[in-house]
Amino acid sequence: MTRIDDIELVRRDYSDPTRLEERFRAWREYHDPDMLALIEGAVSEGPHAQVLEVGCGDGRFSEQLRDDLHTRVVALDFSPGMAAQAALRGLDVQIGDIQSMPWPDGQFDVVVANWMLYHVPDLDRGLEEIHRVLRPGGRLVASTMANGHMRELWDLVGDGEHAPELAFSTDNGLDVLRPHFDHVEQRSMAGHATFPSHAHAVAHIRTTLTRAHLADQLPYFDGPLSASTSNSMFIATRD
Repeated sequence: MTRIDDIELVRRDYSDPTRLEERFRAWREYHDPDMLALIEGAVSEGPHAQVLEVGCGDGRFSEQLRDDLHTRVVALDFSPGMAAQAALRGLDVQIGDIQSMPWPDGQFDVVVANWMLYHVPDLDRGLEEIHRVLRPGGRLVASTMANGHMRELWDLVGDGEHAPELAFSTDNGLDVLRPHFDHVEQRSMAGHATFPSHAHAVAHIRTTLTRAHLADQLPYFDGPLSASTSNSMFIATRD
């Protein structure tokens, strides 16, 4: 099975902004609860004068944080195309790798990592870098999913038992983060994703990294399709 932390696979995927656009639509319109609202709430719970979003994509969540929380947000992405899209939003964007970030020690109050840590080839190194750029008392707010996320949808295309193993998931996130941070909290964001039609579900499958080729295998259905979602947010604090 193709690894979800295959750097070339991720590079190709994020070279096409329309794929990320469809994922954001799914998060915004199909998922209950509103996970991005929950993540924003977690960012706002403590000091957040200086926020870094790693793996920012086209920058829309960084823009949301900047505008809603009236804070300074710096964004990082290793894709020049995504960084260019984020820059159009007036963000301070750097092209770079989470495994070797350009900022000095203790620069940020919060680092946000939305559904991206499982893409990092050397995750321990990436987490060491996050810890380094956080101020004492600073927090990592990181979201991820379970290996069995949206199982009902994947069962319909005959791939329910072949989910990619994630290096950072709802199942192992605590164990992954505890060697690097002093306090780690896990908050469930489990719920449902309701696709309004067969076409919407097919469009979503086509945005996935390892299962896009299965989109045409989805049997036709009339009306909405609901799939259970399993996402978590982790809040990791350094002393």
